Amino acid sequence: VYFFRGRYLEALAKYQKALQRVREGGGDRQLVYTNLARLYDQLGENDEALDYYQQALSLGPTAPLLSGIATLYRRTGNWPRAIETYRAALALHPDAATWEEIGVTQADYPPQDLDSALASFSQAVKLASAKELSLARLYRGEALYRLNRKEEARDDFRASGDNWLALYRLGDLTKALALRDAPLPAGFFPGKHVLYSAAMATTTD
Repeated sequence: VYFFRGRYLEALAKYQKALQRVREGGGDRQLVYTNLARLYDQLGENDEALDYYQQALSLGPTAPLLSGIATLYRRTGNWPRAIETYRAALALHPDAATWEEIGVTQADYPPQDLDSALASFSQAVKLASAKELSLARLYRGEALYRLNRKEEARDDFRASGDNWLALYRLGDLTKALALRDAPLPAGFFPGKHVLYSAAMATTTD
């Protein structure tokens, strides 16, 4: 609870107590290592995060654990290792979110490869649950848009529901601005400055 409220020092104190407990022989050691890894990851302490991730991994691989490690690799610039680790997570549990993370890595990090990203986002669409489908379609739509396949992109944007990026790409600036505060994942999506730049080009408001 402290972690999710951003009270990281208090979270760290509790996690360290948990670590002491498991070292004395009680509790879920892998869970404690993973929680410490995520905390240090959140704080940008990459070496400490990776160390705890690896200790957790030594107790047996899980898909969420491998995905966390892959995201850390991506953020620290080891993009090939990130994709390799995401694929290891997929081997344990194929899911839309991991395919999306692979697609983001392929699209936004050297060597940028939108064709491969599109293939990954298409896999995400295939695996997405009803709840996940709109986001998967939004990712695929943006990849198609950047590949200048705008007719195909339009279908995905329409299917992704009401969000500022889809509405902006579909040419409805007014509705896009009305939804500008709705959150979208960072990374592959363009920053909101493109939305504001478009607004400034068409109005003095």
